[in-house]
Amino acid sequence: MLWVGVRRNDPLGGYFAVQAGWTSRFDLGRGALVFVRDMLSGTTQFGFAMALLLTGAAVLLFALLVSGERPPAPVLAYTAVLVLITVGGSGFFESKPRFLLPAFPLLLPLAAALMKARPRAAILVVAALAGLSFCYGAYALTLARMAI
Repeated sequence: MLWVGVRRNDPLGGYFAVQAGWTSRFDLGRGALVFVRDMLSGTTQFGFAMALLLTGAAVLLFALLVSGERPPAPVLAYTAVLVLITVGGSGFFESKPRFLLPAFPLLLPLAAALMKARPRAAILVVAALAGLSFCYGAYALTLARMAI
C-alpha cells in the first residue's frame, strides 16, 4: 500500500486513490449482492457465473474449516481475512476468485475428507477437480472477454 502511495506521490492516500479509480471499495458485500441479484435476473457471462460459484464454494469451505478441523488461530485469522476481503469487497466481480488464490487453508476440509475416502474415490475426485481447473484456466486464457 505504501509503495503504491509513494508511486502516486501520496504515501498515505495514493493506494486508495487507485482503488477508487477501479471502483474498488469495501462495503461488506452490498455491491456484490446487488451485482449477483442483477446477474441472476438476466443473462450473464460465464466468467461471472464461475466467480459466483467459486466465491460460494469458498464460503462453504470456510464454514467447514471453522466447524471441522479447528485450525490454529493464525491460520483461521489469515483465511477469514481473505474470505472477508473477497466477499465484502465491491468492484470487479469477476476478479473475486483471484483474491482466493492464497487461501490454501480452505482446502484443508477437502483434504481431510479425501484422507477418509477410498483411494479410488480420492483419485477420481482429484482428477475431476484438476480437469475442471484446467478447463476453466484454458477458458480464462483463451476465450474469456474479461480480465480476471
